[in-house]
Amino acid sequence: MRDMAVSSETPARFSRIKNELLSNPVMLCTERAELVTEFFKKHDNKKEPMVIRKARALNYLLQNKSATIFDDELIVGNVGSKRKSAIIQPELAGAVMSEELLWMDRRKTNPYPVPWRDKLTLLVKVLPYWLTRNMVSRAFGWYNPKLGRYVLKQLDASSYLINESGGIGHFLPGYDRMITQGIKGYMETIDEKGSDLHAAALIACEGLAAYAGRLSGEARRLAAGESDPVRKQELLEIARICAKVPLEPAETLQEALQSLWLTHMAVCLEGLNSAISFGRIDQYLYPFYKADMEAGRIGRDRALELLLCFSAKTTEHMFLLSSRVSEYHGGYLVAQAATVGGVNSKGNDAVNDLTWLFLDVMELAGLRDPNYMARISHVSPEQYVKRAVEVACKGNAVPGLFNDEATIAALTAHGYTIEEARDYGVVGCVEPTMPGRSFCSTDAALINLPMCLILALNRGRRPGKRLGIGAKTPDPSLLRTMDDVIEAFRAQVDHLVSRLITDIRIIEKANRDFHPTPFSSMLVKGAWKVAAT
Repeated sequence: MRDMAVSSETPARFSRIKNELLSNPVMLCTERAELVTEFFKKHDNKKEPMVIRKARALNYLLQNKSATIFDDELIVGNVGSKRKSAIIQPELAGAVMSEELLWMDRRKTNPYPVPWRDKLTLLVKVLPYWLTRNMVSRAFGWYNPKLGRYVLKQLDASSYLINESGGIGHFLPGYDRMITQGIKGYMETIDEKGSDLHAAALIACEGLAAYAGRLSGEARRLAAGESDPVRKQELLEIARICAKVPLEPAETLQEALQSLWLTHMAVCLEGLNSAISFGRIDQYLYPFYKADMEAGRIGRDRALELLLCFSAKTTEHMFLLSSRVSEYHGGYLVAQAATVGGVNSKGNDAVNDLTWLFLDVMELAGLRDPNYMARISHVSPEQYVKRAVEVACKGNAVPGLFNDEATIAALTAHGYTIEEARDYGVVGCVEPTMPGRSFCSTDAALINLPMCLILALNRGRRPGKRLGIGAKTPDPSLLRTMDDVIEAFRAQVDHLVSRLITDIRIIEKANRDFHPTPFSSMLVKGAWKVAAT
């Protein structure tokens, strides 16, 4: 157990990486959009099941996307083609999010520089193709007047906003099994080997293994021309690791972090890279850290450097949001949560040496992501609690502090076993859920509860509007008691929720039929049983 007074210095390597990240703007990256469009235009076989087609699209993307290794990096692999990229999902909501494309580099908030050549590519080759083929258009039918009404309601979003229109995000993949078993071992454990989902997962995994191999080749190429013997050896080690993981099981901390990052990167590229989170990162990485330390392969300072390099990678990608939609979300968030501390499945303290090291990472990193969380329980060491609070007071907004007793009680009340509930991780901003056991999509939709009160006090109409959008409730002059107001409010909530459910069922069916995510699904245990039925 580490003394709270002991602090770590920021490694020089991370300072250089951080300065590089902070000095570069987020660029609008068209690479993913171009490659996905190219696949469906030239290589798609419409006779195959959609889940196979989507797997082939991800495979094509990973086989052909840029494989860049930046200076000083120890963990490699790039979501976009730039150092910091906002990627586009044109098959989902990318067309709507591109409404400011012509002046994207001049918009007031979060301008994304984009060359005119890339703008023209999007305008001529990409967006027209997906105009009637994107997921929402397919959900309603591009010729259906309901589509127009739905889009207009969502752009206004005064009542509710369905985030799943942009795809499924906000969940916790089961990264631990991929790290410890590798692609080969993981796929062998799956029972439903004859299913379309199994075939699709294999196709997606082949693409990821190929991308890792290309990173390995790039590292060898850079090593051949490197004059600094230290960096040369680092590049050769990166080449060795990327030739091994995630295809094979990881054995060291650097291998585990590299496998984790590449797997996470593939999930983010497959669908919507919104709040895909890391779960209990100190628990599943601890055996690798412990083994390295006991074997003398690394020291604590090197482990800290590796964790900071991993943290830096998570800040390199965003997804395209229009200014209009960003206002509904309070900004341009990615919110990849990572959870440390808490209790184990038996209710015993789970804080370990790596937990303490992650608290140092949170203190030193000072970057947007990961969105680190610290679980605290009545059995947590007092010094750990004090250290977590001390780090939280530094002003970097991490870690968020979660009360295990309250959170576990809430989860068991919703049907989880006590053992499952004790293993919760945090998704996105503040959502507790089960790692690798729930495709939870915790930010599926937002509803405007204050609007329900406004409607309750205006007979179902917005002030200044003639047409009603809510339930018919009494004239406010007839609401004599607070109970009357609450009853009118409840009627408006019921009405709005009913409308939301009607629309979200259409969108979720479309996600199932037109945007399956086989690679993400293979990392969630229940998905296999559903696919086999």
